[in-house]
Amino acid sequence: MENKFNKSNDKCVKILSDHPEEQNVEFGFSAYVKTIADLIAFNNNKTPFTIGIYGSWGTGKTTLMKSIKQSLDNDNRFEKDPQYRLCKTVWFQAWKYNNKEEIFAALIEKIFKTMESDNDFFVECRIKIEKIIKSLDKKGIATSLIKAMTGVNVNQFFRNLKHKDKLGFYDIFQNLFDDLIWTYLNNSETELNKIHENDDSKGVLVIFIDDLDRCPYKRIIKVLETIKLFMDKKSCVFVIGAANEIITRALALEETYKDNASDFMEKIVQVTFNLPKIPEDDFQTYIKKLEDYSIEEILEHIPILIPVLKNNPRNLKRFLNDISLMEVLLANKKVKIEKSYLFLWKIIESRFSGFLRFIKKNEHGNIKIMQKIIDSHKKDTNDLININEISEEIKGSIPDALKDFFKDNELVQIIDKLRCSKDELEQLITLTQIVERKDIKKEKIDDKTTFSPEKMVNIKAGKFLYGHDKIYENIDYDYEIGLYPVTNKIYRKFINSHGYFNKEFWDKSGWEWKDKNNIFQPQYISDKKFNDPYKPVIGVSFYEACAFCKWLSQNKNNGFKYRLPNEKEWEKASRGNDGRVYPWGDEFDKNKCNTYESEIKKTTKVFTYSNGTSPYGCYDMAGNVWEWTNSFYDNNKDSYVLLGGSFYNGSGVCRYADRNNNDPNNRISTVGFRCARIITL
Repeated sequence: MENKFNKSNDKCVKILSDHPEEQNVEFGFSAYVKTIADLIAFNNNKTPFTIGIYGSWGTGKTTLMKSIKQSLDNDNRFEKDPQYRLCKTVWFQAWKYNNKEEIFAALIEKIFKTMESDNDFFVECRIKIEKIIKSLDKKGIATSLIKAMTGVNVNQFFRNLKHKDKLGFYDIFQNLFDDLIWTYLNNSETELNKIHENDDSKGVLVIFIDDLDRCPYKRIIKVLETIKLFMDKKSCVFVIGAANEIITRALALEETYKDNASDFMEKIVQVTFNLPKIPEDDFQTYIKKLEDYSIEEILEHIPILIPVLKNNPRNLKRFLNDISLMEVLLANKKVKIEKSYLFLWKIIESRFSGFLRFIKKNEHGNIKIMQKIIDSHKKDTNDLININEISEEIKGSIPDALKDFFKDNELVQIIDKLRCSKDELEQLITLTQIVERKDIKKEKIDDKTTFSPEKMVNIKAGKFLYGHDKIYENIDYDYEIGLYPVTNKIYRKFINSHGYFNKEFWDKSGWEWKDKNNIFQPQYISDKKFNDPYKPVIGVSFYEACAFCKWLSQNKNNGFKYRLPNEKEWEKASRGNDGRVYPWGDEFDKNKCNTYESEIKKTTKVFTYSNGTSPYGCYDMAGNVWEWTNSFYDNNKDSYVLLGGSFYNGSGVCRYADRNNNDPNNRISTVGFRCARIITL
């Protein structure tokens, strides 16, 4: 019987492996590999030392480290050139192990396994090793260890040791390990009494520790402390791969290191290599070597594709895999859509999620309307649209719902190129619902599952137009702010954890006010009009909002210090950099916020107005509830700034330039708050 799935005309999904590259293939890594490998192998560089290779997820840390290891293992230069030394390499994944002792024992075992697999080192050098052991061993521990080496089961050996023997083991191991490394690296007839000279110009043991940032925070500390045990071992070089901000955050959580995290890392890491931004040309070089892809179609869209990739090779692979899946899905449905349209649509999915939500929720014929407006401006169909050159007359004809989208030149250029039919567009929207990632469907799941103030957006340092007069102000640091105001559901966790009765979360004034007035929950938490789990918590004083933030910092224990945003932080998150009047633009729209004009007359769920988010994606920054900041109102230290307006206020009040104020003990039905956070250093 014929197998219908084996027909030669069946189209299969071609995917690129997400596994780190084994060789220094692309992205300019060859220069990095040679430089770092030479640094390690150069015989004048004294050991021990540690190299930190830092970069975020998917930027190529593992690929780079594996390429360096391969170079040290196989490059003939290091054997022939006298300025280089022998390099023996070990690959260790610390995230697989738990406590400090287990990490230590596992690392030893990994080193021993490497030794054993290298020309039967333990067999060939057994007599010499036994001489070493006899000169060191007083308790028989090292003798047992050598048996473990030959069976390569050090972890089991170490677990079986009694506590007092472990103490003896550490003492004996120091000397034993020094001598084993020397013997392994030199493999010579050096007399025993000359071993301790340990001339690292002859050879080094290079230990690669990958994915350190995959470890839980406490385990990161244990791995770093384990490395410190080797810091006095000549002939040892460590290469660590991690996201530096995660390491810093882990240290910030540890009482011992929180005040000197940078000093701690400086003592461990002597050479820092931050993976640089990958040039556009290097992405093009990589793409040109791909098989089974329409290379020219990819390269045509590289300028608008690069920002989607976020300097991340792994994102490129995932992007192309999604295209491949979409293409085969369409082929199997007997639908033909130009591949260039798939690329453009995927870029919209990845980079312009606000526009995608708008198209899915509203009539997607708006794309055709945008194209008609574009065509009315262009003198030639081949012209490249530039929104800065559109006449005021044409701008005046743009529907209010589309005006904000016309502010983004790259989006407009994509829409200009996306000249597919209505049926093709409907197919693309259907595909989006099949293959889209969870973050695209955020508004559908927020009210069911993962809703919490941990949903934050990152605001980069830089200038923005501030206040009624739109004066440029600069915030010279990155920070994060809540995507939503804090909800009743999350605030109840603070109540249920006895936050109102734990003095450590309250400052002196707040604690005294709370005790004096017998405050144990927000004023309207039991009012059915306001207490839906996903509505913003209201009736909270400034003191209560600050206490919640302190509780959250301790409860989450993730290296962040939660607090109320200050006035400038709040305003930048709400209006972006361009000084707009409302989160969505300069024209008021009652369908994008909960204000007096909406005639709802009570709070709404915080994710209701997904079409009224700020440039950074923040919800409810106009209307619903006023929000506390930690800024004094015009230097009056008895009053704090409130921003955003509420369901009770009209459009004139719910502008960014409008400010309100309240005493810290006031609790009213129109005031809530959202959290900001910074990394604790």
